[in-house]
Formats: sequence, structure tokens, C-alpha cells
Amino acid sequence: MAQLAALNRTILVAAPMAALAVAGSVFGQSSSQVAIPSGQTCTVTTVITIEHGTFGTDSDSQTATHSLAGQANLSMPNAAPPFTALTASPMAYQIGGHVYTFEFFCFPFIGCQTLGVNLSSITLNLPSGTSAVSGSGAFNFAGATWDIVANYTTSGIDNGTYELIDTTNAVHAGRLTATASTAKLDQLSLGVVHFDTPPESLPAGVNAISIDITATLGSNFFIGPWGPACAPADVNCDGSIDGIDLGQLLAGWGGPSGDTNGDGTTDGIDLGAILAAWGT
Repeated sequence: MAQLAALNRTILVAAPMAALAVAGSVFGQSSSQVAIPSGQTCTVTTVITIEHGTFGTDSDSQTATHSLAGQANLSMPNAAPPFTALTASPMAYQIGGHVYTFEFFCFPFIGCQTLGVNLSSITLNLPSGTSAVSGSGAFNFAGATWDIVANYTTSGIDNGTYELIDTTNAVHAGRLTATASTAKLDQLSLGVVHFDTPPESLPAGVNAISIDITATLGSNFFIGPWGPACAPADVNCDGSIDGIDLGQLLAGWGGPSGDTNGDGTTDGIDLGAILAAWGT
């Protein structure tokens, strides 16, 4: 059930970010949808440790450059900068693929046992992280719980195709800055992402395999527009709930354009929300 829950949270990343921004918004807050611009890369160091029933424990480390993508839905409790707190709900990194060759249990005259890992992708999803923001813009999501989905194939001492779904705790920190219309997250750092291969996926004779991934993100950044958040019933986001909002709701009836509660459909629930908030 824990793995299924992790997968469900990962799928949330693909949901329309605008719907996430609308749900739960209140006056006096600001929100932003930011993304990592295309073309960015990051350096990733991967350490695999194998515990073998006969040969003992050994590890190998490889470092490579991966493509990097990401997006985040941000909310801040201030109507304008400087922002004093930051919530990311959700935030996601997509690390691109690479082909690795690891070597283990090297003996004279016998050589090494090789493990080829063709990593197609890693997705790290933070369902929700909240931090105070310092005067310099620094934030720190301490002890953040990330959902991991990794897809890879192996060759050599193991041959298989795997999808690993797990959770891990890793500190995430950086800096939030904002101009009149743009929010930016930079000076990023992410703690070591650790996960263990499920026992049912281990090859014969192997007691455990652990993987530690360290992504160097100091040169990467998220960027996107920010603006004051609207009350859920303020359909046109003009700061007043009135006949204009009602008209837009009726025009969007049955579709998503007049949705106030984030369920993707404009219906009687949304009409009730507007009437209840009328004139505010």
C-alpha cells in the first residue's frame, strides 16, 4: 500500500498546475508556477553497494552528467516580496537517463564482476514542503519526504528490467528571489537520496543492494511568474466576488473554466461557493 500511495503522489505531478494553484488560495497570499528551463543538466554521483552471501560487501561509484527537468507549484504567505515563507506543493525533479558500468568483487587473476545499469529516468517528487525564508531568501525543507520512481535495466551479474517505487528523506535547500513579476529558486542543494532494492528483485546469492544518488544542483534553477493569489470564488481574480465571476461561472458551466474547488468541473458546488462569498 505504501508503494501504491507513493505512485499516486508521483502521478500528481502530471496534474494541471493551475488547478493546484486555485485550490485553497486566499487573499493576502502569492503563488507561482516555476519550472527548470529546458537544456539544463546536473552532475549525478551514483554509489551501489552489494552485500553478497559468499563474497561479502563491496561498492562502486560512478559520476555522470544527466539532463534535468523539474517543476513546482509555490505559495507564499505575503501579497508581495520580500516573502517570509515558502510552500512547494508539489515539487518534482526529473533526472534523465544514462548507461553505467559498475565493477564489484575484483580478485587477482579472476577479474571483476560487472553490473551494467541502463537508467532510463528517475523522478523525485516532493508532495509538500514548507520552510521559513530568511532575509537573504534562503529556505530549507529539512527532513522532506520524497517519492522516488526509477526505471532501469541491468546486465552482467544481473539481467532484468525494473521499476522501483520508494520513499526517502532528503534535505532540500536553496534561495527564493522575486522581481516585480518573476520568482526564481536557485543555489539549490539536495541531500543524498537513498533507496534499497526490494528483496524480491535481488539476484540469487545477493542479500542486499542499496543505491545512493547525489545530484549536484548548484548551477540549476527554477523560474516562473508570480502574482497575488485569488480567493477560490474570485473567478476573474480581480479581488471582488460579484456578477462578473457569476457570469464567467455560468459561461463555463460543465467545463473547467469556472471551477472554484479544483475538481475540474464547473457545477452547483462552484455556484454555491460564489453565492456564499458574494460581495467579499
